[in-house]
Amino acid sequence: MATVDALEKEIHNVTNEVNSEKTENIDFSPIKQRVNNLTQKCALLKKCVKEQHTSQEQLLEDIEAFLDTIGELHAFVDKTYDTLEKLEPIHNDAEVLDKQLEEVEV
Repeated sequence: MATVDALEKEIHNVTNEVNSEKTENIDFSPIKQRVNNLTQKCALLKKCVKEQHTSQEQLLEDIEAFLDTIGELHAFVDKTYDTLEKLEPIHNDAEVLDKQLEEVEV
């Protein structure tokens, strides 16, 4: 952003220089061309800064969404691990198998 500010300051200085000249015999076209070039560079820099800012905001949102998803996954894994720890050993009894199946499906 310092480069943009420096360009704007230079544009302002050149504009003041042009405005302070009272002589009609001086050819201002090189100065005007310089001001136009500086203005274009400044506009391009501002556009690049805005695009980078937008890109960084999107990246930050993606990181936040990723962290939220990781938190949810961690909670799910913890809950699943706790459920598996509470299960009784598998027996051949149909009632025990049905009960364990119901606990896992929850």
